Amino acid sequence: MNLKFSSLIFVLLVSSNAFGNTEKKLSFDARLLGHVGYGSAKFDANDSDPPETSQTGGRIMLGGLWNNEASVGLAASYSDIQQRTAYDASVGNRSGIKLAPIQLWVGGEITPDFFFTATYDIMSTYKFSKKSTGDEVVLSAPVAYSGAISYRINELWFASICYESATFTESKIGTGSTGVLITKFNITHYGLEFGIRL
Repeated sequence: MNLKFSSLIFVLLVSSNAFGNTEKKLSFDARLLGHVGYGSAKFDANDSDPPETSQTGGRIMLGGLWNNEASVGLAASYSDIQQRTAYDASVGNRSGIKLAPIQLWVGGEITPDFFFTATYDIMSTYKFSKKSTGDEVVLSAPVAYSGAISYRINELWFASICYESATFTESKIGTGSTGVLITKFNITHYGLEFGIRL
C-alpha cells in the first residue's frame, strides 16, 4: 500500500510540474518608436506620375504579450509628410500631417531576435493646405494599415523595416461639409523605424 501510495504521489508531482512548465502568462508590451520613410501621395484615378513624398514621425504602442509569443494592443501615431517633387499648380500641394489617435495592432515573435507588427487605423486624418486658396483640407475615413519586421539590437532597442499605406475616402475643404471623394487619395511609404520596447 505504501509503495502504491508513493507511486501515486510521484505521478501527481511529475504531472503537476509538467503542466507548470506549460503555464501561459500575460505580460505588458509597450513600445515607443520614431519612423522615417519615402514614397508618394496620389489621387488613385488621376495621378500617372504622383509627387514623391518623405515621412517622419512617431508612434506610441501599449498592449499585452501572451506567453512571450503574440501581442495585441492600441496605438497612436503622428506623421509629418513633405512633398519632395517640385510644386506644380496642376497637381497641388501634398505636404501635410497624418494623425492617427486610435490604431489597433497585433504582433508576433518570429525568432528570439526578430518580431513582426501589423497596425490598422481605427481613426485617422490627413490635413494639408491648398496653396491656390489657402483653405485647409481634411481627409478622413481611411483604409490605413502598416507592417514592420523588427530586429532586437539589445534588450531595449530595436530597428525595423516598414511599409505603410493609407487611402482616404472623405474630404472637407475649409468650413464646408464633409463629402465623399470621387477619386480616393492614397499615401504610401517605405521606411525604417527605431524604438524601444519595454
